[in-house]
Amino acid sequence: MKEKITNTIKQHISSFEIVDKLPLENVENFFNTLDKEFARQYDYGEIPYKIEVSATLHKWIEDSDGGMTEACADDWDDAEHLVVFMCIKRFRPRKDKKLHKEIIEACMPIFKEIMPMQHFVSVEAEDVEDFEWIIGQDKFYENICNYSFMKKNYYDNHKSFLKNS
Repeated sequence: MKEKITNTIKQHISSFEIVDKLPLENVENFFNTLDKEFARQYDYGEIPYKIEVSATLHKWIEDSDGGMTEACADDWDDAEHLVVFMCIKRFRPRKDKKLHKEIIEACMPIFKEIMPMQHFVSVEAEDVEDFEWIIGQDKFYENICNYSFMKKNYYDNHKSFLKNS
């Protein structure tokens, strides 16, 4: 499974003809293309489970109790970080930490290599352990991880919050 995921990513990097780095305006399109390819592979029986991947812009806002909550950003200027989300959908999800760790270790260097890192000051790979119920569907999904590409304004905007956490 790990090899199929990494080979698919590498294949799509070459199909995008990325010479040095993926242009910022193509990041979301690149991950949408990957997501469609994983859906095709699942539909044709090439992979046993649905794999979903997406890239979205996020920011943090203060919530009613004085804490911070993550929200979708309206555009690049409004964003504090780019989140690349990967998950496996299967009827009986398992916390296969070994597989998840292998996927993180294999994919993170690939993503860092193609991302326009001049726009980011740090990258975090967060292994998400939760299973989530998709409302209205008879499916669970298990998160593999979130890769967060942090912009400088993330740290500038939340210095006081970061000191307290």
